[in-house]
Amino acid sequence: MGAGTILRGLDLFDRVVLVLPAALDQPRTQAAAFLTLARAIETADEARIADALRQSQPEAVRDRSDVLDWSRARAHELAGSDLAAMVRALATQQPIDDRADLAGYAGEVLVLAQEGDALHPVEVAVELAETFPKARLEVLPPGGLMWAHRAKVREVVSGFLNED
Repeated sequence: MGAGTILRGLDLFDRVVLVLPAALDQPRTQAAAFLTLARAIETADEARIADALRQSQPEAVRDRSDVLDWSRARAHELAGSDLAAMVRALATQQPIDDRADLAGYAGEVLVLAQEGDALHPVEVAVELAETFPKARLEVLPPGGLMWAHRAKVREVVSGFLNED
């Protein structure tokens, strides 16, 4: 929903980077994953939370030790928290009402996506990039933007934001 917030206030920015859009003007296609996570948070089941978080990561990195450590640490933080209702709401919400509202944005947009990410389908990123008159789409290979491709993400984003 971070992208949804930015999309509602686009005119405040000359350039925008949208990372891993999950939905546009339709609800998410992977609502079940959010509902599973919400139930695990409500019951404070750290093992189920960690597994749900791990499953939300691209398949190519799910079993890496740093992903497993991250999942366990976040699970401990989330267990029994008040965030279950928010996670449940994310399952059915859509960031914006009508993608046509974005076509008037005069600024430049970079949309970052990754292959092999069921929660953030490349198709959504393609649709989002096609909506803007001045958009660039960057699709990275499987492995996770923040796990396997950090250096490339930094390079692409800093290059985009520093263009004249």
